[in-house]
Order: sequence, then structure tokens, then C-alpha cells
Amino acid sequence: MRARRLRPLSVAGLRTLPAWDCHTSLLGPDADPSPAWARAAVERFGSCGVSAVDNEEVVGWVLYCPALMVPTQHQLGRGPRLADSAMLLGVAVRESHRGQGIGRQLMQTAAARVVGGASCIDALGAVAPLTCEVAPMHWLTRVGFAPVDGADAGVGPVRMRLDLGSTLRWRPDLRSAFDLLTGWVPRPGVAHEPAGRVFRRTRTH
Repeated sequence: MRARRLRPLSVAGLRTLPAWDCHTSLLGPDADPSPAWARAAVERFGSCGVSAVDNEEVVGWVLYCPALMVPTQHQLGRGPRLADSAMLLGVAVRESHRGQGIGRQLMQTAAARVVGGASCIDALGAVAPLTCEVAPMHWLTRVGFAPVDGADAGVGPVRMRLDLGSTLRWRPDLRSAFDLLTGWVPRPGVAHEPAGRVFRRTRTH
């Protein structure tokens, strides 16, 4: 019987994440063992990411941090940032587990985690990303992201944004994402509700 769970990531938990072939400087033997971005994320959001575990084996993960703490080597650190936003630093799902909705569950849970400490989540999207630090644009669109105003879809990775104030409906009776969590410790003073569904933002221009 399969036992799939979503788990919050601590700074120490980064060392156990598989990098697979996603080409990121955030993980691996040469990565900072206690990076400032992860410490800042844990301080603000209570975690620096979420992992998906299937029979005790990690099969997917997302990483995030406060906007002003993006690592200097990450492409998200090169443009303007909103001080109250969170940044999606990376997302990966093991090839054998793709197409099962794991990425959507990870993103919904990440959004639920940061919603008390950020107004939106920014990410980079591309049609054919070469690294897990840049997500597939079609996937970002499906989970509720939209291009930031002025983003040029024809030039390199496109900055995408998930507006937590208008794209998430919090439904106490829909606990699909949070029922999968183990070892979750809520942030003091922040009420967490499950991310029932993520809706694509309607653009008016």
C-alpha cells in the first residue's frame, strides 16, 4: 500500500533532498549547508520548502524564501522584488512520479504555508526550462500563476506571480493538501486553512 505524505522542510532537511538532474546550486555537496535564504524562510514561514514522500522516499519538492533573501546566484534575484512576497526558488518531481498531481499538491501546500507572511509568490517560468530553478510555464499557469505586468514571454525566463489574496479560496471543509502533512508545526499567531483549489487569475488587460 502506498503511503504518500507532504512534509515541511527545515534547513537541515535540505541536505537530504535529491537533486536528480535539475541543475541547481541550492542543493548538492557544494551547496551552503546552512544558507541564509533557508534560515530566513524558516523564521518567517516556519519552513523553507515542502517535500513529497512516497514510502519514505522523496519524490518531489518545492523551495521558497522571502523575496529579499533570494540567493545572489539565482535568476530571481536579478529583477525588482516586492518586500512582502515569497520566491519559488525551485520545484522538482521525480520523473517516475510525474503526471500524478504531486506538483500541484506541493504548490498548494507551499501557498498555504506562506500565505500569512507573504502577499504573493513569484517564480520564473520557461517553455523548456533547463534547471529546476525555472519551472515549466504551462505548469505555473495551471496552478494559478500569471505573467507579471511587463514580462516579455519571448526573452528568456518569464517572471510569473501567484497572487495569494485573489487566487486562493480557503475552505475549512476541503483538507486534501493538509491531510497529507506529517510533522507540521504551525506558525504562532497565524491560522492555517487548507488550500482547497487554486484558480487562475483573471487578467483585465
